[in-house]
This record gives sequence, C-alpha cells and structure tokens, in this order.
Amino acid sequence: MDEPPEVACNIIIENRFSKLDESSVDTDVDQRNDRKRMRVDSFQNKVDRVDTATVNTQQHPSPPSDVSQSIKNPTGRTFYEAYDIGPFVVHAQKVSLDTDIPSLHPVQFGYFLKKNSFKNIINGSIKRIGRNRISLSFSDHKCANEFINNPCLARNNYKALIPSFNVTRMGLVRGVPAEWSPEEILDNISLPVGSGGIIKIRRLNYKVRNSSPPEWKPSQTIVITFDGQTLPKHVFVCYNALPVELYAYPTIQCYSCCRFGHTKSNCNSRPRCYKCGQDHTGDTCNIQDDAATCCLCSGLHFATNRKCPEYERQTKIKLYMAQRCVSYAEANKVYDPVSKSFADIVKFSNIQNTPNSPVPHVSPSSPSIPSYSRSYKKTIFAKPTSPKLKRLGYNKTEHFNLIKDYDAPAPSNGVALINSNVNNNDIISDLIQLLTEIKSNSNSDNNVTEQRRQTIASLTQLKSSYASRTRTNNPVELQKRYLQ
Repeated sequence: MDEPPEVACNIIIENRFSKLDESSVDTDVDQRNDRKRMRVDSFQNKVDRVDTATVNTQQHPSPPSDVSQSIKNPTGRTFYEAYDIGPFVVHAQKVSLDTDIPSLHPVQFGYFLKKNSFKNIINGSIKRIGRNRISLSFSDHKCANEFINNPCLARNNYKALIPSFNVTRMGLVRGVPAEWSPEEILDNISLPVGSGGIIKIRRLNYKVRNSSPPEWKPSQTIVITFDGQTLPKHVFVCYNALPVELYAYPTIQCYSCCRFGHTKSNCNSRPRCYKCGQDHTGDTCNIQDDAATCCLCSGLHFATNRKCPEYERQTKIKLYMAQRCVSYAEANKVYDPVSKSFADIVKFSNIQNTPNSPVPHVSPSSPSIPSYSRSYKKTIFAKPTSPKLKRLGYNKTEHFNLIKDYDAPAPSNGVALINSNVNNNDIISDLIQLLTEIKSNSNSDNNVTEQRRQTIASLTQLKSSYASRTRTNNPVELQKRYLQ
C-alpha cells in the first residue's frame, strides 16, 4: 500500500460560511502599500504575518488597498459578554486617508484617553504592538464595549476593535469524512454543554506530489472556530466523540524575501536569495548546499531549511500565540531574535575585550547575548546604608611577639609536650658502659657488694646529670619542636 501523501505547510482552506479577515487574527499586513520595503526596527519584518488558514498558494497578489479601508470587522463577536473572562483587551488604530502609514504613540494615545475621561482602564495595560496599533485593557466589559462604540474615536480618526483571539478559540478535529461539505458538517455536529457556538468551519487540504503538476485534495481534518475563550475537549459527530486539539497557525515562509508570515504571491518586498542571501531571487542562484549562507541566522544552510534557528523560533511563536491567546507582537518578545544587531555585537565585544580574557566568537545562531548592563540594584529600591568599618584581621607576627617571652609554669603532674637538650645517644652509651663493667666484675663473689654500691652511685649520678639539663617551658618553642 502506498504511503499517505505529505501534508503541505501552505494549506488551502475552503470556507463557505464567512471569510476570515486579516484584522481578525492580529496581523500587521493591514496597511501595506506600494513601498518596496516597510520601515521596521529589525531585520525580522514583523508586519508580514498573515492568517495562514486563508492563504491560497495559487491565487494572484491583490493590489494594495487604501489605508482607510484596512481595518475590517473581525471574525466573531464585536463586543464582550458578561461571561467573558477579563481583562478585556481592545486594539486601537489610527485611520488616515494619506498613502503613508500613520504612527501611533502610546503616550499620545493615553493622553487622548485621559482627556476624554474613559473609565476602568487598567494602569500599565497600554502598550504598542505595532507601528500603528495600540493595545489597552479594561477591567469591566461594559466600559470596553462603550469605548469601541464611542463616536469620539471616529472624530479623532481612531478605530477600535476586539482581537479575535480574545473572544474565539480555534480547535483541530480529525476524522471527518473528506466528502462532507461544511454545511453537512454543521448539520451533523453537536457540542458539549457549556461550550460556545461554532462561528465557522474550514477544511485543510494536502498536496499530492506524485501527480504532475501537484494537485490539492481535501483531508479529513477540519478547523473549527468556537465562540468564547474555552476550547471543548471533544465534539460529537453522528454519536461519535471526536477529540479537539489546539490549533496553531503553521509557519509559512516567503520564497522571495525569505521572511515569514506570507507567501511569494503576496510579497511586496525586494527579493532576497535563500541560497546566498544576496539581492536576487533564489531560482537564479547556482550556489550549492555546501556553500550556502542563511540570510536569517548566517548559518551554513539555505534560508528555507526547517532546522534553521529562525524557523524554529517562528514555530515556537505560533505555538505560544495559540496557548496564551496573545498577539504576534507580544509572543515575539518572549523569544530572543536569532539575528543580532550591530549594536549588540559591538557592545558585547567591548565588554569581553579585556587584556586577560579573549573575545569569544559571536554567532547569530547562538543563544542570546546576556546583558551586562542590567543590575538588580537598579530595578529594586533599597534603603541606603552607611559603609561598614574596615577591621584588621589576624596578624601572625604580632601574635608571636606577644607570646614569645611567656614562660608557662609546668604542672605538677607533668606535661605531654616536653623536650630537653638531652642527647639520647649519650645516655645509651653510658648505660652500655655501666652494664659492661658490671658483667666484667661479676666473676668474683667478693666484689658483688662493692659492685652494687658503685652501680647505685653511678645511676644516681646519671639521674642527677639528666635532671640538671636545661629545659624550656615556652609553649611556642615546645609546639615548634613537636611539629618538627
């Protein structure tokens, strides 16, 4: 039996219920114009993310739309309900009729909110998630709904909406017959008690590479968008319980500019070779695998390699977005960029370039460079304290001068550490000579008494001589001699 065909990453989705708008999935491609390259803060273009669920690799690129029509109604509800879980996030954006993309400053927008006395805005919740997009949170759902529908926004060229990831969840269901239409699936599916309603259903297609040209066929996997923030564990299809998995957007990459979030047919940037990283298309380059240079991480591989650190980073970002229900801009800050800026490399080199330590090799694909400018004392306020007084430590010379002249008295029962100037060799020789004389004089019985008297006298004299030797009771000297 033939192996099943490989499922393509750039999938085609057929949706007969409603069209998924770009603004509903927190994408930043909604204000793209005729400019060749958009202004971004780093090499990784954060404005190229699109909803991969609605990408068709065979469609032609559409002309850039007017900026005033870039914000569309999101998929799902446009208001919060009482059963939704806070904080209630709202995205705001500035609308302009000019061809240039406007820029929205967080402090300037916060001044607008304070001047118009909007209530129940959480302190610290305003943050920039794009060049022209601000995120803010409310503690009450009614205040969030009133802010979205407030006419003051339109008068000041603002538009507010609820991000779809905050009111919807997307689940993956497998095992649905491929010949069923979305209408048939909706008629035969039921949800557990407590689950939100179904907003839309779309089917994933896979590419059959055996045929020429490759053709797309429907799979048995569908993606269901549920209303609310709770994803059911299973759904019922014709009395069958099918498990629901968390759906994460696949990582798609452009083969023209090598960036992520869009395909070649929708690319408005300058081409960049995925083989050598130069300013030409990869189809016209003759570089082989062994001489390739990745333009994303400077590694020795093609930029389209699935093992590229930047590709793995983008995959982690998509999974983090699905698990935490956050925008791409927020998830992008969680994982450090693979490509380091020139300022980071120079800063790291200046810190490490010391006479005693060589400069380590800095690779763009290596883990993030630690920041040596961060300090715990700079982030936490501590009460100032007076410096401690310096105290002198142990001085060996001074201690010896104090105890060198001290002569400790000997105890009555003797001491263990005692040493004298007595030469043991002299005592042994005297004893041997004395015993030799006793043996030589022991042959005559008459001389035994006289011999004993002389022996006792000699031993007494030897004892007196030994006791008269000078001894030292200095504990330092005794310790030194003992250690020798």
